[in-house]
Amino acid sequence: MAEPSYGGELVVGTIFDAFGMEPATFVGGVTDAHIAHAIYDPLVILSPEGEVEPYLAESIESEDQQTWTLTLRSGVRFHDGTPFDAPAVKVNLERHRDPAQRSRSIANARHIESVEVVDPATVRIVLAFPWPAFPEVLANGPLGLMASPAAIAAGTANDQPVGTGPFQLTERVPGDHTTVVRNDAYWQEGKPYLDRIVFRVIVDDAVRQASVEKGEIQAAQSIRGDTLAEAADAPEVKSTQSPGHANTIHINTSAAPMDDVRVRRALALALDTDALDDVIFDGAAPTEGHFLVASSPFFATDVDFPRSDPDAARALLEEVAAERGGPVAFTFSCYTEPSRLKLSELAEQMWEQVGFEVELDISDQMSLVLDLFEKNYTAACFSMGVETSDPDIVYYGTFHSESASNYVAYSNPEMDEALDRGRTSTDPSERAEAYATVQRLLAEDVPVFEYAASPWGWVMGDDVHGLVALPGGEFDPAGVFLAE
Repeated sequence: MAEPSYGGELVVGTIFDAFGMEPATFVGGVTDAHIAHAIYDPLVILSPEGEVEPYLAESIESEDQQTWTLTLRSGVRFHDGTPFDAPAVKVNLERHRDPAQRSRSIANARHIESVEVVDPATVRIVLAFPWPAFPEVLANGPLGLMASPAAIAAGTANDQPVGTGPFQLTERVPGDHTTVVRNDAYWQEGKPYLDRIVFRVIVDDAVRQASVEKGEIQAAQSIRGDTLAEAADAPEVKSTQSPGHANTIHINTSAAPMDDVRVRRALALALDTDALDDVIFDGAAPTEGHFLVASSPFFATDVDFPRSDPDAARALLEEVAAERGGPVAFTFSCYTEPSRLKLSELAEQMWEQVGFEVELDISDQMSLVLDLFEKNYTAACFSMGVETSDPDIVYYGTFHSESASNYVAYSNPEMDEALDRGRTSTDPSERAEAYATVQRLLAEDVPVFEYAASPWGWVMGDDVHGLVALPGGEFDPAGVFLAE
């Protein structure tokens, strides 16, 4: 790799806009994540290999996995000049615990019983139970990102975010772009290298990559294996990637007719995922359906998720239609990105061939996501992260009945018990048994269906260096530089 050099502007094409600028307003999605890492630093971070590493916290230790002690870096300051210290950590964690803030991290934060300031550089966190995955929880979402308590107290943290990160916000046009400039007082000596980063919203994956190839932008976010494969062979373009991403059909299990498990199973059985992969992703996104990478030690090999079986789908629908006294109809919601439009058209054909009556509702991506948050949909295209993290991170937020991010309105006491057991046990074999139960129930109840699996990745020009894809889709902006 070239020697680091200073200066220059990096223009990054993103999938969609961030939903907010303060960690408590982030949705934890892929775009929020990398903009967040420009402005904010995390307490700990996941390495490209998925290991928890120190960041603002020099260490995180526990003897019983229930009481955790964080030792913080000294001399770190927020962009507004106020110190990063133990009281700042307490303010941030307790903000996520407050139900009034409606933080997307509350499903995790609610298990924090107390945050104690031991001294300015030491924080003691007591959890409701032993939680082996807690350090990864801090590394893998908004909960571990630190915002200035002064900005929070002033009520300006969302519009004028203040973190300790390598860059500071200078301009934001919602739906179009977010611009950050170099933090000259950054605590990591010699970093960042860039003067400025512009995160520009470009919904179309192909347009993002073409913009890199034309030199209109320098880097583009990608969630498509075929796009990343093409970039590897394209002149003056390169790519980086990490696992993983599940392209999903989210199903509102509280809305008729999807409140009937037979209808949900028919929905999944009607889809030929191999055909969808071939047409949409050129065969680069095969799926197992488990929402875990196959290399995970918790991957349940004896659980079979619904696979293409139009006859079985048709039989289920005929049974339901006979009881209802009419055909089974529903609305499928998706958005205007080309691969999602292809999905909508092909899935509609497959569903109608087995007897569904389908109406498509195509909107912009932001509107669709907001509808999912409010459960204002019946079935919709969406996605889930399946990076090589603890399955607690993958499953709990989406499928526990008390989770704020359970957008599928799924409620099953057996699922809750398995998720709680997997989250709280320190016995690897007991956790494996719990997550095998989770996967079995997902295959039986079908609250979400994975139709394709893709990596997180980035396409960039040859002059971009130091941009490494981290688990969860983000990258560390402090290490990126431009050089011929």
